[in-house]
Amino acid sequence: MNQQPRTRREQAEYVVDRLTAFGVRINPCSRIGRMLRILRRREIAESDDPDYPIVLESICDMYQLRLIVDTMDAHKESQEFRVAADLLRKDLVLPQDERKDTPGRNYQFQLYVAALCTNAGLPTRHEEPDVTCTVEGTMFGIAAKRLRSIEAMKENVRTRFVALGECGADAGQLREHRPADRQLERNLDRAGDMDHRLAVLDVGLARTP
Repeated sequence: MNQQPRTRREQAEYVVDRLTAFGVRINPCSRIGRMLRILRRREIAESDDPDYPIVLESICDMYQLRLIVDTMDAHKESQEFRVAADLLRKDLVLPQDERKDTPGRNYQFQLYVAALCTNAGLPTRHEEPDVTCTVEGTMFGIAAKRLRSIEAMKENVRTRFVALGECGADAGQLREHRPADRQLERNLDRAGDMDHRLAVLDVGLARTP
């Protein structure tokens, strides 16, 4: 039985080895490759080290990637999973350096959501809206939205009913969700000065035949 990774360096090496074995080659100059190289340094990166922000970012990325690679054997026959796994390698090493979008981390978050469902023992597929899983005969369609600001989250709440309608929710279901969404929007207004990144799952309910 292989020994489990115990340090951040070992975990990064484990993630890269698993992705490589799956057919996803990690370029040393990519964000994941750079994180691995920095974590392999003999000296510990202190807060005044220029690479310290990358070390902090690696904690979040490797946490998600670890669960993805631990559950990806369940999706080895899925072409959609392989495409997303290839695309997650994109992005600059620090998301704040991106001028527009962060497609690599967006796909990474999508695969992380699927990994959570798989890890819970739920039948999971990579299909519209992003991921579907089945719970006691009911299929849930999950649009995985990785958000970078409070304003983006507000916009997601405002457009949520459109997504729910597209997924087949009826008027009664929409009315049921509206009070909670209004409360969420009020909470977001009060949290407008929050300085951390947020992620939200926009879940649309669809019944199985």
